[in-house]
Amino acid sequence: MTPKQRIVAALELEEPDDIVPTFELFGLTKELTGKEFTPLAGLSGQALDRGVRQNAELHVEVAERLDYSAIVVGDLRVVEELVRAGTNDTYLLTYKNGDGTWRFWQDITGASQTIHTDDLAQECVRLFTEPDEVRRELDQAASRAIERTKPLIDAGVEAVFMGADYATTKGPFLSPAMFATFVAPYLERIVAGHHENGAYVLKHTDGDIMPLLDQIVDCRPDALVSIDPTAGMDMAVVKRLVGDRICLAGNV
Repeated sequence: MTPKQRIVAALELEEPDDIVPTFELFGLTKELTGKEFTPLAGLSGQALDRGVRQNAELHVEVAERLDYSAIVVGDLRVVEELVRAGTNDTYLLTYKNGDGTWRFWQDITGASQTIHTDDLAQECVRLFTEPDEVRRELDQAASRAIERTKPLIDAGVEAVFMGADYATTKGPFLSPAMFATFVAPYLERIVAGHHENGAYVLKHTDGDIMPLLDQIVDCRPDALVSIDPTAGMDMAVVKRLVGDRICLAGNV
């Protein structure tokens, strides 16, 4: 099997060959290679072309050295360069930011931004004081997540990470009932949108998600990623409960 065939088999709930498919959402490229990805913002012309090409080549170098099955990218131009080079024949090209569900902060403007910890409390308060407005914002965020990811899928991305965390090591941010109201409907919609556009979906979340496990799996992502051992998540237990319905990745 090629690296790509291994991970596709796993996502299809089939057994790959004796090499476990691997990937990395947050890599340590500089520590591994001594090189860094070229920031593309502000570049144009030959400098931009060179930066795109260098970034694509560095993705491949890391994947080859670590025997990855997927290459996780975030820039459309790099995706196009990888496809031009035929890299998608060997590796599953995966977009790293296809989420739009509720998390620490709300993506109201369409641009992710860091917030202070007290904003988490405020956002939680809004679930009670402004539930209709929050649901309206979440509906808009779901639409944006699908729309902004589609061009990457059209360019050659075949899998999409959804990376919103739903829990800490102590348990979920929201109760199962509130998760069913403010997360699950939008998670299901975004997953369905990415599927309809032609991509597998890998749902990442850290933390102890056991109280939410069935709801997340019911939204039909192809893989559940992290299964956080620091939060007491037990791969054997999760596999027994949902392993016949979803590919499981992580727990390391």
